[in-house]
Amino acid sequence: MRDPMKIALLLNNLNGGGGERAHVMLANALAHAGHAVELIVVCRTGPCDALIDPLVTVTDLRAGRAVRALPALVRALRRSQPDLLVSAMVIANVLAALAGYFARGIPMIAIEHGDMNEVYHVDRGQLAARVGYLLAPHIYGRFARIYCVDKSTQLTVAAFRS
Repeated sequence: MRDPMKIALLLNNLNGGGGERAHVMLANALAHAGHAVELIVVCRTGPCDALIDPLVTVTDLRAGRAVRALPALVRALRRSQPDLLVSAMVIANVLAALAGYFARGIPMIAIEHGDMNEVYHVDRGQLAARVGYLLAPHIYGRFARIYCVDKSTQLTVAAFRS
């Protein structure tokens, strides 16, 4: 194995969706592989909290909503100084990209779990989601890599990264 890394993973919350569950499983697997893993959540609520392995450090920003979490996220990243930040889903991805302006030098990876055009119509009642979908095309270029879970998602992301 390569040298262990300090890896921070960012989620909006721990609700029971597939994206949250997948990100928690990723955190657990990375910790079991010997990396120092910090799972940062905007608000530590939801059933996926019970799935977090004790090897994973959890930082609850206690912001309640993503639109208020940016200062706390920047402080957390400056304190922990991870080698890599991995965020998942549009709200956390936009938050990570914005934090990258202030916590410079941290390579960032985003994971998208849904076709943004399709999901936008479901989530647009939420202020953070609405803002996230509007900002994403302008700031996703800050990520070193963006991984998409399916072809539809990949096409959406590719359309606004070009």
